[in-house]
Amino acid sequence: MIQLAIHEAINGRDLDYTIARATMEEMMDGTATDIEMATLLTALRMKGETITEITACAEVMREKGAHIEPKGAVMDIVGTGGDEVGSFNISTTAAFVAAAGGVPVAKHGNRSVSSKSGAADVLEELGVVLSLSPEQNEKVLADTGICFLFVQGYHKSMKNVAPIRKGMGERTIFNVLGPLSNPARATMQLLGVYDENLVMPMAQVLSNLGVTRGMVVCGGGTAKDQCGCRSGRRVPHACRRSETGARCPAGGGKMKLKCCGLTRKADIEAANKVKPDFIGFVFAESRRHVSDLDAARLKEHLDPHIKAVGVFVNDEPEHIAALVRDEVIDIIQLHGGESLHYINRLRKLTNAPIVYAVRVETHRDIEQADTLPVDYLLLATYVKHAYGGSSKTFDWSLIGQVNHPYFLAGGLNETNVQRAAQTVAYALDLSSGIETDDVKDIDKMRRVSALVKGANQ
Repeated sequence: MIQLAIHEAINGRDLDYTIARATMEEMMDGTATDIEMATLLTALRMKGETITEITACAEVMREKGAHIEPKGAVMDIVGTGGDEVGSFNISTTAAFVAAAGGVPVAKHGNRSVSSKSGAADVLEELGVVLSLSPEQNEKVLADTGICFLFVQGYHKSMKNVAPIRKGMGERTIFNVLGPLSNPARATMQLLGVYDENLVMPMAQVLSNLGVTRGMVVCGGGTAKDQCGCRSGRRVPHACRRSETGARCPAGGGKMKLKCCGLTRKADIEAANKVKPDFIGFVFAESRRHVSDLDAARLKEHLDPHIKAVGVFVNDEPEHIAALVRDEVIDIIQLHGGESLHYINRLRKLTNAPIVYAVRVETHRDIEQADTLPVDYLLLATYVKHAYGGSSKTFDWSLIGQVNHPYFLAGGLNETNVQRAAQTVAYALDLSSGIETDDVKDIDKMRRVSALVKGANQ
């Protein structure tokens, strides 16, 4: 099966659940060769691992590992590693703090693989015995409120992969699998990831694996799998599981800014100076429409730290996926009331985050969209026979409880941005509000950006 998985991944195709599980079992059982494993891990890294692939592989690791049975709910605090900044093991320190505060912690960790120091390295230097049995760790956890579950002691099958990972010296899917394979089946988890694009997928994977209260964070500025009270945290999301499935509400991060409808090189140059978090290319029919070629040319000049969002209305999923694959856009925004079937079809073609636009007439509109398997919602004003671009605000009191992080749009400008910033929106989305005579105005962009930054203080 691993040969098939290699073929699929090298050609940029995602593995389905069955192939991912079978391939992981071959790696864990030692039937896959070193060359096969190294090739697959490299191909997956280059392609980008999907929620399905990560979930399937994590399930196999959990099933093949030893377990402990804590008396109640426990928490794990762990980072994926692979952030390449050479920091000390902060998650271990945070575990001490949480346990001291009365939260039972079953800390899962390993020796260093892609960083300077792993949790096991730190704790061993402090005199912690790494070779405790599951029964001994259960007692330590009950007596002290914290225990350490050494990966090599609980995941014997990892011995087949460990030399490959060490030899590669690069982060692989195993960087994210380790934190997902806690032998205590921790139902509470704080997980730091090295790439903000992993935040939403990892929140979904945690929910798939049964975590009931979790948060996935990525530090700002550099790709740090950590965040602090004063750091610019990027896209942290809580993941709460209910009877209807995963919920990923926004919370804890600074409100972001999106400048939409950029059409000229001058607009890109203005964005590079103002530095919003996102810019938008409108591929749907609009006075701000851009062609694929024009968008590609504009993207070449965009600051790489600014994410490009493509705005579509019932476009062909294959066309959208191609724009993502060609790196013209980073995020997909659907504005045509696309169906669940359409979204699922698009999900099979690309891993890019999806923003789903809701034209809000009543709170029921939001509730219905909140059940969709997308990464974000965009809440905009309802106008009959129009998909967007109304330049009108709607009654924000209709928003209420929203489980998805959401972009707030519709009629925003420098006169109402401060009031909009008082909502719990993930980001504010402006287009006509940063224009003068239908042209993007850098001075308005600067003033709006300053207002958003001021609201974040």
